[in-house]
Amino acid sequence: MVGVMAVERLTPRQPNHPIAMSIVSQQIPVERLWELYSYNPFTGQLWSRRYSKPIQGNKKRGALRISIHWNGKTIHTNYGRVVHAWCTGSWPLDDIDHINRDFTDNRIQNLRGVNRRTNIQNKQNFQGGAHFNKASRKWRSKIFISGKQIHLGAFNTKAEAQAAYARAASELP
Repeated sequence: MVGVMAVERLTPRQPNHPIAMSIVSQQIPVERLWELYSYNPFTGQLWSRRYSKPIQGNKKRGALRISIHWNGKTIHTNYGRVVHAWCTGSWPLDDIDHINRDFTDNRIQNLRGVNRRTNIQNKQNFQGGAHFNKASRKWRSKIFISGKQIHLGAFNTKAEAQAAYARAASELP
């Protein structure tokens, strides 16, 4: 694979959408990431150009976080977002998902830009919208649309609750 062998940025910088940019992307240009770090595509690690050592990241809430000093401020952001921005040349507009569910595996081929729903659905403990209610001894199904919870009903089996969730999810735009 040709792109895997590169140690410098893999693709040219893409223009950012001016409205949907995150706070991080407004404050830290991707060019600054290229000045601060190099990237090893085989291990998925960022290396400090200044100190010639790998950037480890801090584990917070199940994800690796990285601190970047820029314009007298310390910006804390997701390690995978920084790797994705470094490799693609632009900050992702949505969430970054680890395809193999290992948040320490930051190889670019393991990262993808997805919406929040897809990211949640790729979690290991995702139950397809079905939750068991001990009080009623029923499986309940719910879905979140535009930040609002919609109750889909109570069911006798987990499969019925998941089917209701799948129907509701398939009707989304």
